[in-house]
Amino acid sequence: MGIIYFTFNRIFMIKHLFKLMWNKKRQNLLLMSEIFVSFLVIFAVFSLLTSFWQNYSRKTVIVSLRASHDLAHCGAVVRLDAAA
Repeated sequence: MGIIYFTFNRIFMIKHLFKLMWNKKRQNLLLMSEIFVSFLVIFAVFSLLTSFWQNYSRKTVIVSLRASHDLAHCGAVVRLDAAA
């Protein structure tokens, strides 16, 4: 008998909570929209940070035109195209 009472009491409490939420739906909608916008901002910031970190950690070699000229005269093969 105690389990049935516990289950009925739990269902009644959940219904009561939904009724309270429904009566304050405007406040809840504003709160949910604020949380959603905050999530979007945090997601955008971390996406940018991740992108910047990937670009920073990428190994790039910058060769000046003078250095490439000197290397070419030494017999080295130098590619100056963008897709290396």
